[in-house]
Order: sequence, then C-alpha cells, then structure tokens
Amino acid sequence: MAKNTGGKPLSEKGEMYREFFQPLVHTMTRTHKFPHPSTPEDENYRDFRTGHGGIIYGANFHGQKHRKGKVAICVYITKRDKEWNKQLFDQMKEHKDSIEAALGEQLCWERLDGLDGSDNKKACRISALLDGTIEDASKNPEEIRGWMIDQLVAFRRVFGPILDGLLR
Repeated sequence: MAKNTGGKPLSEKGEMYREFFQPLVHTMTRTHKFPHPSTPEDENYRDFRTGHGGIIYGANFHGQKHRKGKVAICVYITKRDKEWNKQLFDQMKEHKDSIEAALGEQLCWERLDGLDGSDNKKACRISALLDGTIEDASKNPEEIRGWMIDQLVAFRRVFGPILDGLLR
C-alpha cells in the first residue's frame, strides 16, 4: 500500500488522486518541461511553478461548496501581500478579452475578497472549469487528464507572457 509523505497509508481517495496525477505530472514535467510539483501525492491538486514567486498554475479537483464536482486549471496568485495580489489580478483582468480569446473560452475570474463565500481573502484565482470528480476520473482518466494537460499548456502559453510583462 502506498504511503503519504508522513508515512501513513493513503486513504482510498488519496490513492485515487495519486494514480490520477502521476501520469499528468510525468507528462507535464517530461514532455512539456514544467517544473516538478512539490504537492503531496495524496492531495486533490497539483501546483506547477510559473517562474514568478507566489503565482502558480494549479490542476485541481474541487471539494469546496461553490465548486464541488468541478475540475479546474487555474492561475493562482497567493503572495503574502494581499494588496499586491489584488493589484496583479486587476491588471490581468484588464486583459480578460484577449486572454479568453486566446484560450477560446470564458474563464472564471475570482478576486476572492471573501464576498464569494471563500475563506481565502488574500489570494486570487483565474480558472477554466470542467464538470468532474476524482471518481469520474478513475472511470475515464484520459478524458479529464487530457483536458488538464491541454489547459496547463495553454495557460502557460497565454498567461506566461502577460505575467512576464506585468512583473518585469
């Protein structure tokens, strides 16, 4: 039985996350040259560094009330400086139309000021969402994993230059 980073056996769901994310991480790090994530293997997400401290590309299975049953790829802005996070989010949102046109879809823009029921009032998140759960992914992993891979590559292609321009 696989064990988590604390040496305890993985839960059934933790094992499902590990089995789902291992091939995704392999593809992202080997084929697409993303940095290897440091996320524990039994978590419902994997984070990939963007090259800018406090900003990550995330691949998630959401369990939060307002996102339950959703799979997401996101740019997550989470420096310790709340005002910096909000300012960067607002600057990025000025590019919303061109970003969504380049990605070919509408995104979920969440400033996370606490008004949306979120607990994290410091961070901000920009996401592409897909219906799905880890249970769905265990039945048909290639569909959800393929979507995540395509989205991560597209997010880096579109958001990378914007972040580079705003943060130089």
